[in-house]
Amino acid sequence: MVKSKLIDKNSLRKSFYSYRGRLSRAILSIYANYKPQDWAKPHRDILSDVYYLLTDKPNLHHIFPVNFIKQSGIASQIECDSLMNIAYLSQITNLQISDKNPLDYLKEYDDPGLETVLRSHLIPTIILEWSRGDALPENALTIFIEERVNLLLEALRLKLDGIEFKVFDMGNRIENIDL
Repeated sequence: MVKSKLIDKNSLRKSFYSYRGRLSRAILSIYANYKPQDWAKPHRDILSDVYYLLTDKPNLHHIFPVNFIKQSGIASQIECDSLMNIAYLSQITNLQISDKNPLDYLKEYDDPGLETVLRSHLIPTIILEWSRGDALPENALTIFIEERVNLLLEALRLKLDGIEFKVFDMGNRIENIDL
């Protein structure tokens, strides 16, 4: 009998960037595997076009920027630094949106292809709905992170087709989910 692997949703929520961390590298690898596109130039594959052509280097960008979070007080430090709040962007795009409210900077890139671009980053499109409605819920980052954890788990399930794993949540001990 093969024992199934266990994944803790809370570990994903609380994961942060570490160049030595296995979980950090695994999450970033999954993001990279979906070939994230540049928000400003949707035809541009951030990792291959930027790395291989060396036109400008990619950055990890906080979707809810750190200074915006500090000023608005919408999240804890753990949520702010979570890899669930990170996306690959080109350096130029990153600089253009660095500390803005995500509702504001998303409006600058909102065109018919933006939903596809966000999906290429495994970013929940609920943030685009908030931007279009010009309303950010008080617990927006918590909702966003939870949605992104679920997208990441779905992506992992697709990539690991045939490999069984179970998801549990140490952050919510009542909830146990079998995938």
